[in-house]
Amino acid sequence: PCQEVTLKFASQTGKTEAILNFIGYTIDLDPGPTLAIQPNQKPVGEAFSKDRVSPMVRDTPSLKAKVAANKGRDSANTMLHKTYPGGHLTIGGANSPAGLASRPIRYLLCDEIDRWEVTKEGHALDLARKRTRTFHNRKILKVSSPTYDNFGISLEYDQSEQQYEFHLVCPDCGDSQFPQLRHFVWPKGKPHQATYACE
Repeated sequence: PCQEVTLKFASQTGKTEAILNFIGYTIDLDPGPTLAIQPNQKPVGEAFSKDRVSPMVRDTPSLKAKVAANKGRDSANTMLHKTYPGGHLTIGGANSPAGLASRPIRYLLCDEIDRWEVTKEGHALDLARKRTRTFHNRKILKVSSPTYDNFGISLEYDQSEQQYEFHLVCPDCGDSQFPQLRHFVWPKGKPHQATYACE
């Protein structure tokens, strides 16, 4: 039903986990050429591959069976490029425009876009979007914690055709509400006893 999804979430609330789930889904169930962009290739892209993608593949039998192990310099799979039947995953950095312009991609996964820098070739998101044009069934996932209004993830979210907010349903009254910090209350000096108060 859509080609682009924008997740504007606070820090440490599952944004990167959403990207990992997307990667696992594409490897296992709907393969295609995939580009996952981090703010930079080194150290962030390498750490993402080593600390998040590789353990996910290693610990998930269906993924492990499809992604060959990295067995040296001539392997089809390296830290930043992994192949599997029907597709591949390339991990790039927003600070390296050359890596964003090399091949057509079906899946574009953009992490922490508010930390991306604009290069002399232009904004990495615009360059990467062009790589998806040859696929009618492309998917673009953009995630980030917001830093400024009218910039990065906030701008992408504001330009979305449809917008959704995460709501909590009160177990007592059944109404749903957008959670706000003022809804969390606790006795003075005892934040470990915090509770969520229905609006």
